[in-house]
Order: sequence, then C-alpha cells, then structure tokens
Amino acid sequence: MRAAIPQLGLCEGVDRDTLDPTAITKAWLEKLEIQLNKENDESFFGLFIEECWWRDIISLSWDFRSINGVSKVSDYLRAGAGKVGFANLQTIDAG
Repeated sequence: MRAAIPQLGLCEGVDRDTLDPTAITKAWLEKLEIQLNKENDESFFGLFIEECWWRDIISLSWDFRSINGVSKVSDYLRAGAGKVGFANLQTIDAG
C-alpha cells in the first residue's frame, strides 16, 4: 500500500529555495535550551503549538513516551531535563 506524502505548505511570501532547515533547527534548539534553564513555564508556549507532541525515545526517562499538549510537554521537559543534564543540544549532519 502506498500513501502520498502531503506537500509542505509555506506561508505566503516565503520562498522555499531560501529556507535553511539546518539553521532553523539549530536556532530552535538554542531557544529550547535557553528556555529549559528558565523558571518561567510560559516560556515553552513560543516554541511549541498548543496541540504539539513530544516523542521521547529514552532521552529523559529511559523509556518510550509520547506527550501531547504544550502544558504537558513543558511539565515533562522541566521535570526531566535537569535530572539528566539535557543540554548542549545539536543537530546531526546526516550528509
């Protein structure tokens, strides 16, 4: 069985050819790391959409978990990140 992968929809005025996914990802990871070190729980609301998902594959809990919603993701990250030293987040160049 085959399924079509939907096309990425971009906001009007955004040129696909000028996007740099690696730079976007690195900037987001830097913001995440900064927010993990702050006490303000509201800080995650700018990084995740309300109905977001966090798929944790043994990084914070040594278990496979799926967390739904920015409030629950925020609570999960705050509870686990300090315990395991979740820091120095970086992308991996697969090329």
